[in-house]
Amino acid sequence: MAQGGGSMPSLSYNPPPNELGYYEGLFNAADITRSGLIGGKDAVAFFSLSKLPVDLLKNIWTMADNPQSNSLDRRKFFIAVRLI
Repeated sequence: MAQGGGSMPSLSYNPPPNELGYYEGLFNAADITRSGLIGGKDAVAFFSLSKLPVDLLKNIWTMADNPQSNSLDRRKFFIAVRLI
């Protein structure tokens, strides 16, 4: 998705215990390759279900994918879902 240029402060989010199962379920639904990482193509397909504008989703990706790896692990995915 979007590529960052410059340093941005790192965000963090840990779902509360009563919501962790929900976040894990969302991650498992988005991680169709079962690799533990969600790439841009899969993220677009999944996050587009939110019906948010693509430009906003790109900004969320950029904020969550920090440090930039062009994929989202669980921690980064949880941040993106929280922002959505």
